[in-house]
Amino acid sequence: MTSVTENTEPFYLSALVLPVPMDQNPVTAIREKYTVDGKRGLMPHLSLVYPFVRNWDSYQVLKQSLQVFFSQQQPVSITFSSLEKDPTRKLLYLKPSPNKDVDKLMAGCYAIWQEKVPVTFLHLTLAKAKNVEQLHKIELEFGDAVRNLLPFTVEIPQAWFCAERDREWHIFDQLNFKNPSSVESY
Repeated sequence: MTSVTENTEPFYLSALVLPVPMDQNPVTAIREKYTVDGKRGLMPHLSLVYPFVRNWDSYQVLKQSLQVFFSQQQPVSITFSSLEKDPTRKLLYLKPSPNKDVDKLMAGCYAIWQEKVPVTFLHLTLAKAKNVEQLHKIELEFGDAVRNLLPFTVEIPQAWFCAERDREWHIFDQLNFKNPSSVESY
């Protein structure tokens, strides 16, 4: 993924996400192989609002409110406890344990930008299959390796505003939480 970028050009898709730091492991390997956003440089993440704004000017209107909101939040600890599959959506994903802090973040995003309802299906996508048969094959190939990682907890010190341009995802803004213990550039 391209690092923080300034841009005035329109973009096709955008999202407000919580980046989930992951070393190279089965999670990143599956995403790079079986998700469009993983192939286009978007690291593992939880979407807070997707799809988000369509252009830079729309984001600029919201930017200060988002910066103030996120700067008042503590870093969030999220535990991923199970590997799930959804045959209807053809998804293999990690399900986070219920988390009131993430719920608060989602509600705050909606309070700032009410044009879109926050994501209601909170998950970390591992694979988007073409059909149910492929979904089962992906789970057979990677399921045990992923389950061996579970449960695991990550601390997230910031949210990102990301957008897709030229078939690659870019970070346009890093919204730091209050007093993060260590903010890394992922």
